[in-house]
Amino acid sequence: MRLVFHTVLVCIIGTHCAVGGANVLSWRPLCEPGNGGWITSISVSPFDSKRVLAGGDMLGVAFSEDQGESWKRASGFKSWEIADFTWNPSIPNDVWVGTMSGPYESVDGGRTWTERRAGFPQINAGAYSAPIQKILFDPNDHRHLLAFGGSHRIWNSPPGALWGAVWESRNGGISWSRISTIPSADSPGGNIVAASFAAKSSAIVYVAVAKLGVFVSGDGGRSWTARNQGLPHTDAGALAASPAHPKTLWVALNSCKPAGQDACIPGGIYKSVDGGLTWRQAQGPSSVATTNVNTTARYKAIAVAPSAPNILVTADYRWGTKGIYISADGGQSWRVAANKNEVDTPWTSGLGMTTVAFDPQNANVAFAGGAESILRTLDGGKTWTDATSIRTGAGWRGRGFEGFVCESVAFDQHDSLHVAISGCDHGNFWQSFDGMQSWIWGGSGMPDWGGSASISFSVEGTTYVGLGQDGRFNGIGRTSDNGKTWEIEAGPQYGLPVPEKDTKSSAVAVYAMQNDANTAWATIGGQLYKTADGKNWKIVCEGPGLNSFATSPREPLQFFVSGTDGIYETDDGQTFSLIAGSPRHVTRIAVDSRGCVYATTWRAHPEPAGLWRLKNGTWTLVRNDPYIYSVAIDPSDPDRIAVITNDDPYHDHSFASGVWISEDGGVNWSQENDGLAVARGRCVAFDPHNPETLIAGTGGGGFYIARWPRKQRAITMPDK
Repeated sequence: MRLVFHTVLVCIIGTHCAVGGANVLSWRPLCEPGNGGWITSISVSPFDSKRVLAGGDMLGVAFSEDQGESWKRASGFKSWEIADFTWNPSIPNDVWVGTMSGPYESVDGGRTWTERRAGFPQINAGAYSAPIQKILFDPNDHRHLLAFGGSHRIWNSPPGALWGAVWESRNGGISWSRISTIPSADSPGGNIVAASFAAKSSAIVYVAVAKLGVFVSGDGGRSWTARNQGLPHTDAGALAASPAHPKTLWVALNSCKPAGQDACIPGGIYKSVDGGLTWRQAQGPSSVATTNVNTTARYKAIAVAPSAPNILVTADYRWGTKGIYISADGGQSWRVAANKNEVDTPWTSGLGMTTVAFDPQNANVAFAGGAESILRTLDGGKTWTDATSIRTGAGWRGRGFEGFVCESVAFDQHDSLHVAISGCDHGNFWQSFDGMQSWIWGGSGMPDWGGSASISFSVEGTTYVGLGQDGRFNGIGRTSDNGKTWEIEAGPQYGLPVPEKDTKSSAVAVYAMQNDANTAWATIGGQLYKTADGKNWKIVCEGPGLNSFATSPREPLQFFVSGTDGIYETDDGQTFSLIAGSPRHVTRIAVDSRGCVYATTWRAHPEPAGLWRLKNGTWTLVRNDPYIYSVAIDPSDPDRIAVITNDDPYHDHSFASGVWISEDGGVNWSQENDGLAVARGRCVAFDPHNPETLIAGTGGGGFYIARWPRKQRAITMPDK
């Protein structure tokens, strides 16, 4: 692959701050349809009905100042696994939130957040030490707080987390001490999914514990008693206490499948008027029972209106037919407030809501959040709108709180306005035909769920998508009509693995020839497959561990494939050779216009991990950071480099540090996170049609876009 170089002049367009200065980049949401991630909490300020907070399972926090019409991202978190909010009843802008990493406080209404862990265990680099689901203010002493160990989302953690712990602060959250563990101090703690003081009481506290039911304390959280008489099972999903009557409360139950039985026990809403001593089922919400817990009626959300204690809202989140229910008589009877076909939303999960909240000042205003979106009613449940997405033309646009776990962004070389993005779950394929102003999902034949790892445009109208996530191969998607219809290629009839049968056969990447709709490659299960007719695939390289592609900017058949043993190169797309001396365990690769090859070795061991570059036959570690995941090179100026860092959740503080850029070939770097809500990510890319545009895809915060103006200077470029 010999290249001849020449010199060109790259011209400045606009002004530019020197690398190393403040705010070279200012990120803003790309506004793909929101939310696309799992909403775990919603709360309306009791002092300002326009101010709404929302959090997600790994999405961080967003706040709205216009009742959910638009959202802005909060900052200050060191990890982004969010639980429930609680407002200080005596200070309007003081609000707390539980996270998998402990309690956080905001003193500006949810815009910025500060960790409050004094008295908690030391930060754990390998697990969550003390997850907190809910913080409560003592109704009679607002300097007295309780915090409860759990996760309503049932978020996982390696061993060691203090589940079921009850923490107390007597100084407004400045410091904490552990006062008990539920179910008892002598047994492992349970997962506390909801908590509430009894109305006007400093002593009586109610909690719901996953799998264990309802517990009550009469001494401010120091001792606990199980109270489940009358409940069909004890898998509690949520709890609400009456703001007017200290002995009245409701519990929402999940579905349950007893061991050795075929039929499931449906969940439901149960009410107690004697402080949990006895329970009676409410009538009205669905009680469908099947042999599958996911298709059996189940409930994980319930809320009572603070301004009208007889009005409640809940939702059945079973697969299939789902609905939101409202009660106007204290939970004795319920009516269907919405069903899946009545709400205009871009998401297929519909009304499977797992968190609900009222405006404390207005019982007609309520919010519901679930696996993909937030819904809002302003008229007591008569009508609902999607508060995270809005229709625009034939597509959708997000309102500023996007939650994609992003995987890739691709630009159509034939059409500067055509862009596609992919992510986990329902994010398997979204495309824009108007320069990223609106987005259209999938098309006929595209699976509703399952995610995708990469997208590759071929000749005009033809696109390949590698479908799958979390170790599951869901096929190769192929369209020849710009996504209107899709053929999903998988299984022996195509020469490919059977979807989801082999957990090692996850689709990692696809690469299609730009001038041949029938020729493409895909890495599946660490092996490289090729098709020459768009339908039949065969293995052309065994790897091992092959996962990502990078192509020469000038010769499409000259491309590279990363893998466990290093980087392979080809001149013909059929024979592949390992580049001598290349780093092992390569995650992502890129090739600049000079022919230099860049490789990231995310968390690789034992050799140094970070960003590597092959230049003039020699590999050099350009940036030593084991959390660098992906790299992008400006196609018009190879000295402009961007990298994004990544880290898994499941420990207290993320090691990901966001986006870093260099415009001197990697000699100097600037950290550029202004406006970037989540610092971990898996993809970063320049727009080849406008290289001053940079896209970053985060792990739970959606996609972001920034403008990076170019300097004027001479650079050396290869001749064709």
